[in-house]
Amino acid sequence: MKNKIFVILTMVVLSLFIMGCNETVEELPIKPEGVPEQAVEEPIEEPKPLVEDIPEKDLPIEMKIIKVTGENYKFVVDGEENPEIKVKVGEMIKIEFTSTDGFHDFVIDELNAKTERVTSGKSTVIEFVADKAGTFSYYCSVGNHRSAGMVGNFMVE
Repeated sequence: MKNKIFVILTMVVLSLFIMGCNETVEELPIKPEGVPEQAVEEPIEEPKPLVEDIPEKDLPIEMKIIKVTGENYKFVVDGEENPEIKVKVGEMIKIEFTSTDGFHDFVIDELNAKTERVTSGKSTVIEFVADKAGTFSYYCSVGNHRSAGMVGNFMVE
């Protein structure tokens, strides 16, 4: 009698165990040795366009364009030699610099603004934000051009 009860209990336990194992199990792929795991691709953020890539009409901040020419020992803006240039704090500044005579550049140290050095007939452009108020010198850093008079005031109000 004890054997019959034991056999019945064993059969019940086995049947319950078999029923529980009958669930579908998703098989995981087995990675062969030596094959690196694939990296999960994260969405790539589109790079933000540079200021020069944005049409002027679509710029979110005001941009002031200043056309400057470099001549022997002077800068010229709108026909005026070494003029005082005034801008507002926070303005985006675009300096369009052309050398009409000689080898020159345009530099404002305090605003980290510096064009490339260009020779006669060549042009270069820099853009920067006038991020602090004050009166700063703009000058040509080539040779003795600054001490020879190639300097002016750049006022940020």
